[in-house]
Amino acid sequence: MVEQLKKEYLNHQFYNYFVSIIEYKVLPEKFYQFDSQSDSVNQAFKVALWNHTFETVMYLSLKTLVFDINYMSQDKDNQEEAYKDYTAYLSSKEGISDFFSRYPFLLQQLKRELSLVIEDYNIFIKRFITDFEELKNKFEISGVLKTVQFSQGDSHSGKQTVIRLDFHDKTIYYKPKHYESFALLSDILGFLEEHDIPTFQLPAILSKGDYCWQLGVESQDSTLNEVEGIYAQFGTLACIAEVFSITDLHMENIIVSGGNLYLIDLETFFQRKIYKQSGPNNITNQLYQKISGTVLSSGLFPVQYQKTESFNISGICGSGGTVAKGKYELLNKGRGDMRLVKADYFREDCFNIPRINGKAVEPQDYSSYIIDGFRTCYRFFMENKTSIQAILKQYRNLKTRLLYRNTNDYGKFLRAATNPRYLSSEEDRQCLFSFLNEAKDNIDAAIIENEIYDLMNGDIPYFTADTEGKVYNSKENLIEKLADNPSIDEKLEKMDLDNLNFVTQLIQIVIQKPYKHWERLSGEDYHFIKEQVNTNAEGLLLSSAKEILEQAEQKSFSSASEMTWLNIDITESKQWVLSPQDITLYTGLIGNALCYLYAYQVTKDKHYYSVLKKILSTIENTKELFMTDSLSVFTGRGGLLYLYYSLWLVLKDEHYRYLSFKIIADLKDIALENHNLDFLSGLAGLLVVLCHIYEREKAHDSYELLVNISDLIASKAINREGETFWISDLDETEVLNGFSHGISGIAYALLQSWRVTQNHLYYQLAVSAIKFENTRIADGNWIDFRNRERRQQLNIPEPIYWCHGASGIGMTRYREAQMLKNEVLKEDFNMAKKTVLKDGALNADCLCHGKMGNLELLMLEDEVTKDSQNDIAGYLLHIVRYASEHGWISGLPQHIRVFNLMVGELGIAYQLLRFISCYQVPSILLLEFPKGNL
Repeated sequence: MVEQLKKEYLNHQFYNYFVSIIEYKVLPEKFYQFDSQSDSVNQAFKVALWNHTFETVMYLSLKTLVFDINYMSQDKDNQEEAYKDYTAYLSSKEGISDFFSRYPFLLQQLKRELSLVIEDYNIFIKRFITDFEELKNKFEISGVLKTVQFSQGDSHSGKQTVIRLDFHDKTIYYKPKHYESFALLSDILGFLEEHDIPTFQLPAILSKGDYCWQLGVESQDSTLNEVEGIYAQFGTLACIAEVFSITDLHMENIIVSGGNLYLIDLETFFQRKIYKQSGPNNITNQLYQKISGTVLSSGLFPVQYQKTESFNISGICGSGGTVAKGKYELLNKGRGDMRLVKADYFREDCFNIPRINGKAVEPQDYSSYIIDGFRTCYRFFMENKTSIQAILKQYRNLKTRLLYRNTNDYGKFLRAATNPRYLSSEEDRQCLFSFLNEAKDNIDAAIIENEIYDLMNGDIPYFTADTEGKVYNSKENLIEKLADNPSIDEKLEKMDLDNLNFVTQLIQIVIQKPYKHWERLSGEDYHFIKEQVNTNAEGLLLSSAKEILEQAEQKSFSSASEMTWLNIDITESKQWVLSPQDITLYTGLIGNALCYLYAYQVTKDKHYYSVLKKILSTIENTKELFMTDSLSVFTGRGGLLYLYYSLWLVLKDEHYRYLSFKIIADLKDIALENHNLDFLSGLAGLLVVLCHIYEREKAHDSYELLVNISDLIASKAINREGETFWISDLDETEVLNGFSHGISGIAYALLQSWRVTQNHLYYQLAVSAIKFENTRIADGNWIDFRNRERRQQLNIPEPIYWCHGASGIGMTRYREAQMLKNEVLKEDFNMAKKTVLKDGALNADCLCHGKMGNLELLMLEDEVTKDSQNDIAGYLLHIVRYASEHGWISGLPQHIRVFNLMVGELGIAYQLLRFISCYQVPSILLLEFPKGNL
């Protein structure tokens, strides 16, 4: 039967290894018995099992085989011959015995897992033979069985796995778990359908108690009218997931066929809150629990709670047919120095997105149908609670799967466990899995013990719970009772309009199509418009700032002593990130605290001081939760230094000065080598802050740290043919212009350090880098080399932002011109100013890449000359009056209000306060401090 393996397996680099395992009967005797079963067992089953066996062997062995061939070939000159020698060695009985003598636990793990595979296979065969006639009648099967495929998903409970059977005209799935939850959901859907609520479909099922057979669903194209109905069905699915706490609704569990939406798998009905409470019950944790307790945790929507670069596998928007990263493949095949590397791979198409004439629709274009479907179903449940509760009462003995961790995390452990270092002994393998104990404050020891047991068998851990809160392991043994076990209709009881509106708002956020509305369109007019300034201008600007601050409070989540906001971000894979605000300057509580600090100082209104104290309390209570290794002022620990020293300068509270120098002392002991260099995400911004502090304090610690940073930046400068530059932290293949991530931000920081230290090397490098950056100018702007080819194809002009382009670079040139009395730098500034006035009034109002950030360029000059205050007031008046009619435009790629400093409305208020105070409020975009009491 070995010769009937898939062709790719027959041609595998270590096929001889697999043949030796079989031929020399390395495995237990019972493994070999399945091939001698009677002809009553279809050959398709045997072929499928051989392929599954090969996959299991290679999954466990491949990393060890590569490690071993590298070791055995390291002293050989001809690596092609080395490969031939090694495969010949594995083909012999003596060679395979010697191999396993050196890796005995690998053999033990192979025996363990393949024994479980055979046991599962035998159970499956008996069930198939017993049920076959009933299967044929139930699903109207005709024709012969063509193919069988094992491992259609994760394995659980002793290598049990979903198995696919393809007949001539039907596909059937064997699922080795009870599916009573399908029956419950079917009853609920039937009740909805009776009342004309748009409902999705469930596949036909033949339930056999502990297992079931499920009819496959074939994806089919939809019509335009059907697509609208499908997304209404998605809304109903979202509502049911919200009310009954269903999870795992990712793209592989949903199929669209014609006008119908099918949910093809369901295990986690009534997913409980299962973590023990750890840490204080502060406002940040409360907001996180409020968000994560909604349908957003179902897997249906493209959303994360912490920003990662994981794939979008959401049930509504996740799609295949794309290139993804992270799959292992062999390089240097046929050689002794072959390597196993992660490489890009093509993700197969999924069928959760409707197609019209073969072309997938954009789910976000149908967001209104999803929202309407959700609201309709939710209101129906509210009005019919008694009837729904009557259905639930029929399922009081229901047992459903309980998830203690993301199954992807378990998968990562299993993949790591195939490393040779964890296959040398059982103790080493258990040592790897013992990292699960780090969650012991949140997960009971009995659960972790059973997680490790399942992982040792090569399984994804599996737990179930009944309606009484009794928790069972993968062997159906009772292991604990949940301390907090809400009734299965608890969420039904708590349904109200406030929750409906809150969840609807979250859904609206996460199904928006990302759109960078701040990018200029070729041929459009983006010049700053100036209105006439009268005596009421300052009052109007102050009133606008106060209105933003008031609305920010209304949108906050607060208690008597704390305050935070919902933060919104987006990943490269276009998944929205919703979370409580972190402790950063860019979009977190540090930036908000600075805004209210200066609101208090400008207005003398003690209410703003009380808000500031709440934000500071939240920061102190959640510092450990949001602690990061980054030293960035905008996105890391450097932000606390900037905040505390600003508080010291404005409030004259000695405690904040103490905290500032404590941070500096702590930073001195940190290795700097692996940190980013740029102004926004790295050390350059921190260097500027340290230089400003040293100028005021002349403290040894701050001087020592700023010199260490300066020396590191200088050592990483690249000098080539008289040109100086740094490789971008964003893209190691690019040298970027720009303030936040490019040359000008690093050069500006080095010049600040030169001014303090008088180290001429810093001056030379900075000036040389500025000259190089000035060789990359086009049409009055510095070229942005990020995705430039794509922008040119789309005819998108060069950006004009603080972070990239003329405004940010112009700011550095203005300060540098002041510092060096250099006319060339002043000319750079004038060019930038002209470009900003002509093309910098973007379709965003934020500091980072919007109008308010671009006006900082003019404010810097006005701060010194006092010549253009009326001009700036005129520009601000136009912006404020337009916003009063149309609303403020954030720097997020969707039109939504967000309250943070760099991309939200509090940054707009900050900039208005800066102008109103005659620039006593410092330039936060240059990381400056206030020059004196306001």
